[in-house]
Amino acid sequence: IRVSVDHGTAFDKAYKNAKISTKSYFEAAKFALELPSKASI
Repeated sequence: IRVSVDHGTAFDKAYKNAKISTKSYFEAAKFALELPSKASI
């Protein structure tokens, strides 16, 4: 399972003290962790 943020690389914000949200990454990770319990074989 590949987990990725929804905005791309964000090079325009990197290293510029921009307010960066990690919410989408953590939501994707939570979803990925829930997938095995929802899978059917």
